Amino acid sequence: MTLLDAVARRRSRPKVTRDAPSREELLPLIAAAGAVADHGSLRPWRLIELRGDALERLGAAFVEATGDEGAAAAKLAGKPLRAPLLIAIVAAHRESPKVAEWEQDAVA
Repeated sequence: MTLLDAVARRRSRPKVTRDAPSREELLPLIAAAGAVADHGSLRPWRLIELRGDALERLGAAFVEATGDEGAAAAKLAGKPLRAPLLIAIVAAHRESPKVAEWEQDAVA
């Protein structure tokens, strides 16, 4: 299977294994993903690699943001822990007289 086939056939699955690509394996994939069409070549996004303790901090942030308590809080805090690696894609607008924020959001 080629990388293109893998991306084209990708589907989110709620159950994942504890295996995750190493940082060295991940970087070429990230570089390829960064080759998307980008009006103005602004690259208005940031990628954040989350592993280990960062996943626990993300779960705690979810709980804090919602104010959930008890079983609901425990369930929410555990959601990021279902996978050993998460990649957050964050829109990071750039000042541009030619490219509106909505266009930057579209490529991010």
